[in-house]
Amino acid sequence: MVGAATSTAYSATKLALVGLAKSLGLEGKEHGILVNTVATSGYSPGAAKAIQSDQVMEAMTKYMPAADIAPGVLWLAHQDFQATGQSFAVAGRLMTQIFLAETQGYMGSQDLEWSLEDIGDHWDEVTDKTDYNIPTDAAVFGPLLFQRFSAGRSELKRDELQKGFEKR
Repeated sequence: MVGAATSTAYSATKLALVGLAKSLGLEGKEHGILVNTVATSGYSPGAAKAIQSDQVMEAMTKYMPAADIAPGVLWLAHQDFQATGQSFAVAGRLMTQIFLAETQGYMGSQDLEWSLEDIGDHWDEVTDKTDYNIPTDAAVFGPLLFQRFSAGRSELKRDELQKGFEKR
């Protein structure tokens, strides 16, 4: 999911599963079915084959025993756990949430020419991670996107936008 040289198909498949879990999480929620993904990292004979450093191997053995992954995975199946359509990681005793985010970006003017040079001149804005959105689903993302296009003008009303992206 984070990319690795010589692991193109593996990485692409992992990210595809994130999208699948997001969609299944939305579809299953009304039926009490929660769907999430978990990316695990821990010392195992398979992981050991990929490690080229004795120091890294020693640290993995100490801080990332495979058995330490179980409580994090079990929490995701616990009756008190309520998140759905999310992605988590468990590495040893570290549990984190993984998410896709969108920066505020750069909005080119409708009154000026839109060009690759314009984008290049504002690339710092495109990639500025100090403020970002975490799209939860298309029904939330779509209206937000179109609100940004209208930049506060009343061309598209919020309720009309939401109707446009509702599940059919």
